[in-house]
Amino acid sequence: MSQDNYSLVQANFAYWKDDVPSIFMQSFIGQANAIHELVEKSPGFVWRYSSDDVVDMHVAKIFGSKKIIFNMSVWHSLEDLKSFSFTGIHLSAMKQKTDWFDEIRGRGSVLWWIDKSKTPTVEQAKEKLDLLAEKGPTVDAFTFGKLFEPISQNDEVLG
Repeated sequence: MSQDNYSLVQANFAYWKDDVPSIFMQSFIGQANAIHELVEKSPGFVWRYSSDDVVDMHVAKIFGSKKIIFNMSVWHSLEDLKSFSFTGIHLSAMKQKTDWFDEIRGRGSVLWWIDKSKTPTVEQAKEKLDLLAEKGPTVDAFTFGKLFEPISQNDEVLG
């Protein structure tokens, strides 16, 4: 199958620190809103999960905590996602993550390929994160550190 039939999903989560002052939370939320506006205008962006609530009860139920912040987006290509993720305001916010969030045991981020006609769900993201934690990077759930082609019957690692 051709890579043209697939889009790349990225999902990540973090847990708010217990002692994060509300002013720092508001600082993060302000940056997140600016990032969301920018992501939707970025080349290669397809879709993102969104919730109007800081505490998304659906996500909290899936992950078992009200302290969670969750992000998921879909991209045309790995290059598009990298271009957005590792530059500008998004990169600056990632460098500040220890100000707002506890360190995550295991993995807090996952990538996977999805058929272009599908939209990923929070439940799928949790399954992919669990799969990554259990088996490490595979063609079904991987990281920027070990990338896979979007071909289910071929476990070829990208260079």
